[in-house]
Amino acid sequence: MTNNKIQKGIESLKKIKMSSNEESLLRENLINYVDKTLEIKTEDNVKTYKGMPILSQYFKVPSFKPQFAFATFSILGLFIIGAGAVGAAKSSLPGDTLYLLKVKVVEPVEGLLMITPVSKVNFEAKKIDNRLKEVEALVKNNNLSKDNREVVEKNLEKNFEDHAKAFDNFVKDKKDTEVKNSVGTTTEQTEFENNIDQHSVIFDKIKEDIPEEQKEEVKKLEDVVHNKMNEFKEDRKDDEERSSHKENNRDRTKSESRNQDEESNN
Repeated sequence: MTNNKIQKGIESLKKIKMSSNEESLLRENLINYVDKTLEIKTEDNVKTYKGMPILSQYFKVPSFKPQFAFATFSILGLFIIGAGAVGAAKSSLPGDTLYLLKVKVVEPVEGLLMITPVSKVNFEAKKIDNRLKEVEALVKNNNLSKDNREVVEKNLEKNFEDHAKAFDNFVKDKKDTEVKNSVGTTTEQTEFENNIDQHSVIFDKIKEDIPEEQKEEVKKLEDVVHNKMNEFKEDRKDDEERSSHKENNRDRTKSESRNQDEESNN
């Protein structure tokens, strides 16, 4: 039965084609990814033998990073599958045939195309938003079973971990820029926390008119989100305290240096 269902799904995917606009957009993203990931060897890093270059200094050798190769084959796979199938996968829910394609192929490949730290952290936040919207859709369809809840929970925990890592890299990348506001948080952090709060309000509302068994499943997911958000906020608080401590030490050092200069001049 399961094999027949999978075979029918495969046959349906074969009939879906990618539009020219979708092909152009995906091709553009791939080119941007290549520009950021492909290394070119020139005379500065070409190997030599007894002081002589093995290759002509005018000959350039492309060197592919492992993640580039993975991304390339994955993107080519999406071309083969077709944008229609990708679009269908994006709207799929736990329990649907295409959901595995969504979380194991489509989202990871999209993540590889996020080049900058800010785009990566926003993308990881979007994945968490997707999981919470899936919960709301499952409740609306009266389909938040124990199995579906466990699927969402597992993905949510992984998404929160990926978001935390992306946010750490984002903060490190922006340490010396004017990204932080007066209270030490970032626009990305504020938007992320506000979005989670909005979902919490929706969860409270949908729990009012659903069966008790589904209400319990929602509560379990709420606990996961609550715990992960507390971890995120604690990490950010610790990072802000470390940054503040370093800044105070820097200011103290500058002040002591100025005092020493003044004493020397006197």
